[in-house]
Amino acid sequence: SLTASFGAETMTYEVGGAVLVSSPEIYVSSEADESAAAAPFATPETAAVSLEEAMKWAIDGSEVFVKGTNSASINISRAVTVTGEGGRNADRINARSGRVAVLRHPGALLRGLTLSGGAHYRGPGAYIVCGAVEDCRVSGNKVTGLGYYDCHGSVYVGDADARVSRTVIDGNEVTYNYACGGGAYIRFGSLDNCLVVSNKAITGAGVLLVNAGAKLINCTVANNTNTCVGLVNDYGDGVYVSSDSARIVKCAVYLNFNGNDISDWKTTLKANQTESVVLNCAFSSAEDGTFPAPSSTCVGLAAADFSDL
Repeated sequence: SLTASFGAETMTYEVGGAVLVSSPEIYVSSEADESAAAAPFATPETAAVSLEEAMKWAIDGSEVFVKGTNSASINISRAVTVTGEGGRNADRINARSGRVAVLRHPGALLRGLTLSGGAHYRGPGAYIVCGAVEDCRVSGNKVTGLGYYDCHGSVYVGDADARVSRTVIDGNEVTYNYACGGGAYIRFGSLDNCLVVSNKAITGAGVLLVNAGAKLINCTVANNTNTCVGLVNDYGDGVYVSSDSARIVKCAVYLNFNGNDISDWKTTLKANQTESVVLNCAFSSAEDGTFPAPSSTCVGLAAADFSDL
């Protein structure tokens, strides 16, 4: 039973399950005094040492403030915001095992953190079924092997309600042949205002856009590398797109490499389809395939004309 008192009045309720007394603000710090930690970790002075422990107390509407470098793997399945107190250059989550972060709620938000050390066949840095990642850095994660074409994206953007914004995606790699999207794999949903650099994979080393509704908007995709030169599908080192309903809008895609050659993008689409997919973008090379970059909609990098970007 649960007893509540207000002044001289007391009421008792019969509760069928456990009662969780939470706080709208929850604090966790790798620098916290473990002896002072006290659930529900509602102040910096009583902060949790373990992020995973702090997340147990989060309910819809809670914001979890993270400080320092935390070893954890978190699953956000409620409308919870997880925020780095000092921003992505100061606060970090290193994967304890598998993925760093999984988001499974439209109201889930991860912001101001570096996500690193993940190792999984799909989305080791961030696996976003729905929800948003903002102002983060996803770096140093590895897409590991499972099976033929089953391995996708250090950042996996799964559904239409999934979004990544103002985030740096760098230094991630695929460690399995035939795996795709070393930086980001956009099944549905979007990346906007992101920097995708120095990632490695066999196909779409920077970004892979797969289905209708996949969007890449106002992003820079550069210096990504194909790591398996010579196979039949070693292409799209910057961006690879396979849906005529995907959109790449106002992006700069340049200096992505296939061996010693620049290979910025690849598509399975026909020339008349690319005109509606790629809009107001800049490339440093033509498509690595049959059709050239659509000059009517793309600004040439050499011209240094980014007025539409």
